[in-house]
Amino acid sequence: MKVKAAIDVQVGGRLVIDDLEIGDPGPTHVIVRQFATGVCHSQLHQMHNPALPRPLVLGHESTGRVDVTIPLRVYVCSVNPRDRRVSYVRRLQARPASD
Repeated sequence: MKVKAAIDVQVGGRLVIDDLEIGDPGPTHVIVRQFATGVCHSQLHQMHNPALPRPLVLGHESTGRVDVTIPLRVYVCSVNPRDRRVSYVRRLQARPASD
């Protein structure tokens, strides 16, 4: 699945908006269409820390609308399509998308 992401590739540089390829949703996931996302204070510290390896994918706090809940997702019972949610992503493992 392809997603857009803000990526910090260099300390003090501009953020790059690029496509990333992430894994398909699992049985405990839903697909959320993002309305807005932001860079929190802890990520500002990460952006200015030259000791951290790059690239950094930023913007783990967001708001959006649930677009898809796959049938038979037995673990997902509290959201439905078109619900509005605030989300927090603890960790995103992604790689550049290949066209």
